[in-house]
Amino acid sequence: MKKNRSIRLNFSNLFNKKGVTLIELIIVLAIIGIVISAIFSMNIFGLRSFAKGSNRYDLNTKTNLLSEYITKYIRYSYGVEILSSTDAIPDSSDIASSASPMDGYIYISNVSGKDVVNYRDKDSTITLGEFDSCEILYTPIELDKSLSFTITTIIKDENFSVDSGIVPINLLIQENPEIIDNTDIKDGVALKIVNVSPAPVSVETLSFNPSNPTNGEVDEAYSAYSLSADGGTTPYTYLVSEGSRLPYGMILSSAGILSGTPIEPGTFTVGVKVFDNSIPPKSATNFFDIIILNNVVVDSNAPIASKVTITGPGSIGLDRTAAKGSMLTGSYDYYDAEGEAEHVSASEYKWYRSANSNGTGLTEITGATTKAYTTVEEDVNKYIYFMVRPRSTDIGEGYGTSVFCDFPVKIMAGGANSKPVASDVIISISGSTLIGSYAYSDAEGDNESSSIFKWYYSNHDDGKDKEEITGINSKYFNVPEKTYKNKYIFFEVTPKAATGTTQGDPVINSNVYYIK
Repeated sequence: MKKNRSIRLNFSNLFNKKGVTLIELIIVLAIIGIVISAIFSMNIFGLRSFAKGSNRYDLNTKTNLLSEYITKYIRYSYGVEILSSTDAIPDSSDIASSASPMDGYIYISNVSGKDVVNYRDKDSTITLGEFDSCEILYTPIELDKSLSFTITTIIKDENFSVDSGIVPINLLIQENPEIIDNTDIKDGVALKIVNVSPAPVSVETLSFNPSNPTNGEVDEAYSAYSLSADGGTTPYTYLVSEGSRLPYGMILSSAGILSGTPIEPGTFTVGVKVFDNSIPPKSATNFFDIIILNNVVVDSNAPIASKVTITGPGSIGLDRTAAKGSMLTGSYDYYDAEGEAEHVSASEYKWYRSANSNGTGLTEITGATTKAYTTVEEDVNKYIYFMVRPRSTDIGEGYGTSVFCDFPVKIMAGGANSKPVASDVIISISGSTLIGSYAYSDAEGDNESSSIFKWYYSNHDDGKDKEEITGINSKYFNVPEKTYKNKYIFFEVTPKAATGTTQGDPVINSNVYYIK
């Protein structure tokens, strides 16, 4: 009873108060406002985060689905052709009544400010994806008969990119056309998918079984040796297989002629691939040994250098590049069967530079005769090689064998934005079409844009007095053979970047194409 009375008294006191002061009211209202504002802000932040995450998820999902759609349509095709921007996409009824009613097309159209990716065949047009912005960059790899593509998409300021590569399952090497690029690679060009197997053609056997070439000697001009193939349509085009290399200092022309001045001894197993001039071209690969003798007598007890490499330290990236001005150091393991120590001051060191990563076109760097070398302006966009010829303290045993580094180092400009670079420039052939190919690089990662292509002809294999072939400004050149009979053809690329320092230096192909 006492407890209940106490409660009643407390309430009684409360309700007996006459009111609150103005200051108390203002304080209460301010606290309530702060609480409401915090709750409202948290709700707005949550809604915005949800919307952004939803947009990002939607974009990633749509882009990945688009990549899967493109892969699905291409994978079982018999051929793929990249159309130029001037080619019209036929209506479904036109496809149905054409000579190839099973063909399909992937293309981008702009509808009400949106980029819509479509697939069209004889039955209908299907929307594969809709984005605020969409760019699809197709890149054919002619000799491997595959296609890679990059899709870059944007929805509400969120962007996403996906890469993919496809090898059509039904694409037969002997019976079907290669994947063809009819454009100077542009974003969003149309893709034609050929779904009708072409009529079978008679297949000739391309025979390529070369005997081992003649031996050569270090620092002696190699007597030109011609590889030969049989059973296909001439002329043939020869290329050193990927993962294989010639002795440093030697080259293989596209006509199959081995030449140069070797600068390293040893027995080299070289893989060579030959293509004929049929449509599509047939190919064959074979391996042979080329022996380069050391014209300096090496004692059987002479020292050995192994694991020859170039170190920075710390200045060489994982991609085997270093900035101009970097100090490079040649390193190696030294071994002597009799336990003789190395005569360090007598061991021979040389440094070379080349425009190529395959060891061709090496030029010795004058004055670079120690294990350390500091790169200079002339080395920018070149590949640097190191060679060691070990000698023991037993001078009577003479020098060991000269050994080159396993991998060169490419020198980049560094510092200010550097020019884009074209390297490994060569000419290959597909049917009657010459194809200029090259590797593009930029130290800052700037993308390639509108590089300049030129073709030349000359009476000389070194390009002396060459003249430009006017009207040809793409990587592809359909050669009128009668016009350029008994001429040497050259391809030149001047790389251009989309941003930064845009234009690089022009580079001519390292191999030579001769029209008989």
